[in-house]
Amino acid sequence: MTFLNPAILFGLLAASIPVVIHLFNLRQLKKIEFSSLMFLKTLQKNKIRKIKFKQWLLLLIRVLIIMTLVFAFSRPTMKNVSLFGLGQNAKTSAVIILDNSFSMSVLSSSGSYFNIAKKSAINILDNLDQGDEAAILLVSDLRENKITFTQNIALLKRIIEKAEISGYSGTINSAIVKAASIIDESKNYNKEIYLLTDFQKSRISNDVSELSDLSSILNKNIHLFGYKLPQNEISNLAVIDFKAENQLFEKNKPITFKAAIENYSNSRITNSVASLFINGKRTAQQSFDIDPGTSRELIFETAITSSGLSDIFVELEDDDLLFDNKRYLSIDIPESIPINLISQNKRDAEFINVLISANENFNTGNSLKKNFNILIGNESSRVLEELKSNIENGGSMILFPGENSELNDFQNICKIFELDIPNSSVGKKGSFLNPTKFNKIDFNHPVFRNLFESENSELESPLINYYFKTNNSQKTRSIINLIDGSELLTEKKLGKGKILTFYVAPVMAWTDMPLKPIFPALIARTIIYLSAGIKEDGAVISGETIIANLSNRTFPKIEIVTPKFESQFINADSLTNKNYYSYSYTDELGIYKFYDNKKLLDYFSVNALPIESNIEYADEETMKKYFEEINYENDLIELNYDEDISKKIYESRFGVELWKYFIVLALLLAVMEMLIAKNSKKDITELKKVNI
Repeated sequence: MTFLNPAILFGLLAASIPVVIHLFNLRQLKKIEFSSLMFLKTLQKNKIRKIKFKQWLLLLIRVLIIMTLVFAFSRPTMKNVSLFGLGQNAKTSAVIILDNSFSMSVLSSSGSYFNIAKKSAINILDNLDQGDEAAILLVSDLRENKITFTQNIALLKRIIEKAEISGYSGTINSAIVKAASIIDESKNYNKEIYLLTDFQKSRISNDVSELSDLSSILNKNIHLFGYKLPQNEISNLAVIDFKAENQLFEKNKPITFKAAIENYSNSRITNSVASLFINGKRTAQQSFDIDPGTSRELIFETAITSSGLSDIFVELEDDDLLFDNKRYLSIDIPESIPINLISQNKRDAEFINVLISANENFNTGNSLKKNFNILIGNESSRVLEELKSNIENGGSMILFPGENSELNDFQNICKIFELDIPNSSVGKKGSFLNPTKFNKIDFNHPVFRNLFESENSELESPLINYYFKTNNSQKTRSIINLIDGSELLTEKKLGKGKILTFYVAPVMAWTDMPLKPIFPALIARTIIYLSAGIKEDGAVISGETIIANLSNRTFPKIEIVTPKFESQFINADSLTNKNYYSYSYTDELGIYKFYDNKKLLDYFSVNALPIESNIEYADEETMKKYFEEINYENDLIELNYDEDISKKIYESRFGVELWKYFIVLALLLAVMEMLIAKNSKKDITELKKVNI
């Protein structure tokens, strides 16, 4: 016998109360005066024995009443028994794990795996009895905090019917851990977990190191059922990577895209077609062959013809698995780049101002909240700290010393922005007697890549007669070095933003660079590069949380547009951190956009986990090894989707709850106690009359 509420058994101590009362009453001796000795002889000894017997019987019944009530509330259950044909009276708690990852979208002769799993889930619910409880656990909902049991079967069926394939790729182990923690809270005797999944081998767990002993919550009293779905051999190509080779984007200028294609089929695929789409329009296409189990790269050359945010994806032809045939990215080419030019001396910014004014794609302003800043010379510590915060939050900056900048002042600025700190000044301002020149240029850097029509074109170096000398370090990337090895132009990543630093002022007293043809091209391309609207860290994987930057918002109401063009709204003023918002509902594949009154604040490309495309199913030995790792003692009970599952389910369930029988017994004992007590009271009354 097993007790489902064993803590209630401490209530058995209450059974001692009638005994204590009985013993206490025995000590209350009552003296009876007899009128004569003859009365003692006439007293019926049998009457006294009868009364005493009834009193002991009442004591026993009262103790039994308390004990049966305690047993009833402790919910005793006996295994493998059937009382009067009621062997299934033990209540059941069932957790149904429904795998809605996109590998379940594979089609078979009976429909998609996912639709088969949904029908099977409803079939399981139909096999529950009144009073049983169940919970539905979608693999895409493993991140939800609370999933609870309910006896509302109709509600559970609606959840199943509304369930859809998700781009999120969960693991079998994570689902089982979640289900076990849910079912561990149940007080019912029969506990069942149903695995409705394709048992994809690569998705049992992310890594062996995450497997742990689950015996404390997944014990031998919990039955684990697995559905055997039709595991067909499939033909599947997947786009496993997609990126832009450029880092500098301009309207109507060539852009190179690279897509990686993997063949997860067992046969060679020929004449397959991959297409590149920009804002819904096909702009490039390639035909290719690919061997089984291999990958290859495809290169697309095209141009973006419009400014603003462009939604871009590469797409393969339809095969057995559709969700991995697309991969997304976005590029933002601003119609006009707002530039905040900061300089205490107007003469320092003279040449830069001329270049900005001459370019129709640039416009100047005076707000430190702008994403792009140019700082020339020194500024107050407050302004410098605001600029640093702006850069760390995704902004960017070009830094120059000013004509009158002293070495120690520029050293302090470099310390604030964590740049290479110059150790000396070289040359003489205004004198070109002994100038230096460019020595080494990183032509692979986006600012210089494709700058010249011919790779053999020579760059005319300007003369530099005064500069701050630095040594190369690991903190920055050197773009231009001088003859003595000192850095002239470096790139530094700071937080989410970037800084390009010139160690020479843009004035004639330091260099004649403002008069050279390279200067306008260098500054313009540097501005465009730092303003490039593409996420460096690549696409977000479906299910991951994205952190949207809301710092440039004007209004509190933020609109979130999902890949299905559904709008969601949040009030930024209600957020703890009003500059950033954590958004975790990224199950859909595509582009997520954050708007402030139609003004784009941030955007993210969300793509599928590539390993989900590898449709290799786990065999019996693999699952057996997995259960050994998590220390689950029972065997997986296999169910076939196309058979009557009722028999196997009922065979696995065992035991009958006895609480109803104990309640009935307690009621019978209570009636018996009332009758005996009433009869005993009558006997005592008669005895008292005789005494009188």
